[in-house]
Amino acid sequence: MEQTLRETDRRKDEFLAMLAHELRNPMSTIRSGLQILTLTVGQEHTTGPSVGSDTIAMMNRQTDQLVRLVDDLLGVSRISQGKIELHKQRIELAELVSQAAESVRTLYGEQGRYLQVDLPTAPIYVAGDATRLTQVVTNLLTNGARYTGEGGQVWVSLAQGNGPTGQQEALLEVRDNGIGLAPDQLVAIFELFVQMDNSTARSKGGLGVGLTLVKRLVDLHGGHVEAQSKGVGKGSTFYVHLPTIETAPAVTLMPVERATTLTVSQRILVIDDNVDAGLTLSLLLMLKGYEVHTRTSGWAGIDAAEALQPVAILLDIGMPDLDGYETCRLIRQQPWGKALVVVAISGYGQEEDRQQTQATGFDGHLVKPVDLDALTDVLRRLLEKSPSNSRAD
Repeated sequence: MEQTLRETDRRKDEFLAMLAHELRNPMSTIRSGLQILTLTVGQEHTTGPSVGSDTIAMMNRQTDQLVRLVDDLLGVSRISQGKIELHKQRIELAELVSQAAESVRTLYGEQGRYLQVDLPTAPIYVAGDATRLTQVVTNLLTNGARYTGEGGQVWVSLAQGNGPTGQQEALLEVRDNGIGLAPDQLVAIFELFVQMDNSTARSKGGLGVGLTLVKRLVDLHGGHVEAQSKGVGKGSTFYVHLPTIETAPAVTLMPVERATTLTVSQRILVIDDNVDAGLTLSLLLMLKGYEVHTRTSGWAGIDAAEALQPVAILLDIGMPDLDGYETCRLIRQQPWGKALVVVAISGYGQEEDRQQTQATGFDGHLVKPVDLDALTDVLRRLLEKSPSNSRAD
């Protein structure tokens, strides 16, 4: 019976991982399509309501929410399987919290919530995985926005002090004046699939995995998280305790720079067996000034690459007959393909997936759905370094 339960649990984790991967293809098409519309649809009336633009903005918000749900679902699944590996570096935590807070300000403004950030001027250093700690902060702030009403307030603060054992620790506090928690929810809220809102209406949405992911990621960093509330309707406070480190940082987070649009037309080849995903990505790149060609199989992509001599190839991994890995290997074996920029565009984005693409010969790895700024930034940086950049025609 125990073995059967273990096998059932393993299959469940594999199903969640596969579900998250399969959802990325339609999400990729939808996001690219919305970005195309954002760049091409103008205001219907200069003095009246912009129905088209407002609709696009609404669909973008919902797509972003879908992406976050899939990321959380995949994150919890991988932690459950013990497949999460932290890539720790010395991090200035206040800068990380500030960047995370800025990333959700648009969400707060759209939902009529207010976010107040109180960060120390003195640096607080922790040894942690910047991506995972950003996910912790973002999930807590998104949770605060979800469970406060119209005009609700969320406060986030960071301080350094002594922990229960006397060790120096960072204390992140996220407080809201929202729906609050009953006493029996203070611990259970961090369990998988537990919802604050269990009503039939399910008005707050969510899968009940965001706080589970927060707890497990914080635990992996040697810290702990707790919730406090004076009761239902009286708001909630979440505390994240993380051990700090001393000395000046060897690596600090830098502010995220928005990618600039390339104005020089350069030839790009997109290879993806999903016709819609390849088409929308191609249209998006055309709007950014690229000359783009598409193929729907590895073999056709190799033939096109030899004939077209593009400066870069955006290559899907999961294709029938000849997958992206083998396609890349065959391209690298050709004299014309040794210096060619090849970027993986895949629904698989975990560390082992990135390691495999790097070992195969890819220059970069982007996860579906691809963000336009991230894509153009990667292309710009790789093409600037590539000797094939001179082949623009």
